[in-house]
Amino acid sequence: MVQERHWDNWVVFSGHFEDTARTLAKEAGAPRLANATVARRTFDRWYTGYWYGRPHNDAARVLERLLGFPWTELFSPAPDVFHARKTVHDRDGLQASLVIGERWSTSRLFLSADNNMADSWELMGRNVLDGTTSAVLFLPVARHGEEVRLCPSDPSGLERFLRPARRGLLVGVEEQDDLRLYVIDSANVRKNLAAFTTRDKRLTIPTAYELDDLTYGILWSLIQLDDGLLADDQTLDDEQQVLETYLQLPRSAPSRMALPMLTTVGASWLGSAFCAQHIQRRLDGASEIPLFWTRE
Repeated sequence: MVQERHWDNWVVFSGHFEDTARTLAKEAGAPRLANATVARRTFDRWYTGYWYGRPHNDAARVLERLLGFPWTELFSPAPDVFHARKTVHDRDGLQASLVIGERWSTSRLFLSADNNMADSWELMGRNVLDGTTSAVLFLPVARHGEEVRLCPSDPSGLERFLRPARRGLLVGVEEQDDLRLYVIDSANVRKNLAAFTTRDKRLTIPTAYELDDLTYGILWSLIQLDDGLLADDQTLDDEQQVLETYLQLPRSAPSRMALPMLTTVGASWLGSAFCAQHIQRRLDGASEIPLFWTRE
């Protein structure tokens, strides 16, 4: 039912859930219901289809009103007479997207309802960076020694995904005893297209690219840093002359408030560049090894 209504991500579902809670609170004369919400982790457990239990009383009442069935039926195996329409979400990428969302709280996956539209992987910066979004494509893989081989069922779909000039991530899904994921940037896939289009049509990912905590941390930080710098590229280039003015002063530094349009990454880079230039200008003639402090 959630798939049919295209409520299959937490942001959309929670909006409908909270609207229904407020409506039910007025109708039932129960103000407490107006504050009912659904946490993202709770939604992910419900949506897997394998969770059995009883929701909290308020959540159960809201769900029954929202979907029109008793909660006992909503969390039981669907009867044979009920057949949800097959959607684009009935695929390997659904389970992988749920796993990613459960493992890392700074990730959100949005699966497109259109086969011609790419799925989206949102990386949230929290209070450190500004966040960014990348296109993502899930493909099944088979292990061969120290690498896994991508097995696209629709090679034309892979070509459509790789063609746009954007950042993209391919996630290989290996289903053995447990779900294993491998990730590679689409730019690297393009470089390997010559190998992919050979007679045996193989495209592989090293097993070292397994999506674990370390790999995710690298992706989370470097993609946001790269996208932030690209977004500020022109402004940062224009501000190089302004830095020269600040550097002529005996005690000065560029203010973050002077460039409010910069991303967090752009502002940090500008401050670091200023510190680096300040240090370099004072190295000549130093009688001993100097000691400087920077945020790095």
